[in-house]
Amino acid sequence: MTLDKTDLKIIEALKTNAKQTTSQISKKFNIPITTVHNRIKKLEKNGVIKTYSPVLDYHKLGKFIYAISNY
Repeated sequence: MTLDKTDLKIIEALKTNAKQTTSQISKKFNIPITTVHNRIKKLEKNGVIKTYSPVLDYHKLGKFIYAISNY
């Protein structure tokens, strides 16, 4: 699948905030809402967008993660 500038704009918007509506992305980039919707569906279908996941603040959840590397 070849990605164009519009696809990349939509991906960047979703990376910033995956909860944005198609309407918000449409207004932000002056792209028709149906185009945004269809592009997102195409990106999902082709596996470019695999899933939408929350980024958690583990400190607020009372979980502390420590990593030790031998490198």
